[in-house]
This record gives sequence, C-alpha cells and structure tokens, in this order.
Amino acid sequence: MKTCIICVAFLLVGVAAGASGTYLLLTRHYNDMLGSRHAIMALDQVNVLFHLKGGKGDELMKTIEERLPQWAATIPDSIQDTQRANEVLWQVQRYYENYGVEIPEVLRPVLEALPPSPPTSCETKQ
Repeated sequence: MKTCIICVAFLLVGVAAGASGTYLLLTRHYNDMLGSRHAIMALDQVNVLFHLKGGKGDELMKTIEERLPQWAATIPDSIQDTQRANEVLWQVQRYYENYGVEIPEVLRPVLEALPPSPPTSCETKQ
C-alpha cells in the first residue's frame, strides 16, 4: 500500500512538472510569435510612411491594389478561424464596393462564397 502511494505521488509530481514545462515552452513560443507579428506590422507601417512622405502614395496604392487579390485569395487557407477570415475578406469586399474597383477573377469566387457581412457600426447608427 505504501509503495502504491509513493508511486502515485511520483506520478502526480511528474505530471505537474511536465505540464508546467510544456506551459512555459508554449507560452514562450506564443510570445515570440506575437512579437514577430508586431515587428512585421510596425515595419510595414514605416514602409507605408516612407512611401507617403516621399510622394509615392499613388505608386504604393497601385502596388497594394495589384497584390490585394493574391493576398486575399489565400486568406481562407492561411487563417484557420473562419470568423476571422470572413472579417478580413469582408473588409476586402468593402474596399472593392466602396471604390468601384472591379473584383479580379482570381478573387471573385472567394468573395462570392462569403456569407452576408454584418452591418458596420456606421450602418447600425443610421
């Protein structure tokens, strides 16, 4: 009986140590990932500022508009959370609708498969 209690105690200590180690490892990895995303976002915004301050806003807009279909078409595959993917795609859809830009063929099936978007806060206030 005493041996069984000792074995159970060691098992519980081992499980607790393993769970703690795994938690610390995953937390560090997750924080590193968030830090990398934040750094990429900050660099992207600085790049946009360089273009705008350098008088290349039109060139930047044209480049982003040309690349938007390829980026947006990969969103359903790269963002696992369907709701989050839809939120991004609704914004892309709003861009094309608000500015009357024709939706490229590569992106049309993706946007047509979207469920109806919820009203924006501006639409709700009206």
